[in-house]
Amino acid sequence: IKFSFLDEAILRVSPDNDIDVYKYVFLPAQSPTISMVGLVQQVGALMPISELQSRWICQVLQGNVGLPSQRKMLADIAAKKAAIRSRYLARARHTIQV
Repeated sequence: IKFSFLDEAILRVSPDNDIDVYKYVFLPAQSPTISMVGLVQQVGALMPISELQSRWICQVLQGNVGLPSQRKMLADIAAKKAAIRSRYLARARHTIQV
């Protein structure tokens, strides 16, 4: 995973593809200013997931839906990483598995 157009101070991706993105959409420190669409390794079609992510982003930006605190987002990210480690092999391709 590479985002060469973003400074590492904004988004850092480790060499093994470890990335801290809340629900694969929002950067906890930058939310909701920067969001991601389609940053998942899924089973099945990507477009329905991307559409739902886009709808969620729009609702957050319009103020219709709120996001949890940065602390809660980071806790959720840590829990998701633990679940991935318990289910998949420790490989770079599984860091964004859904």
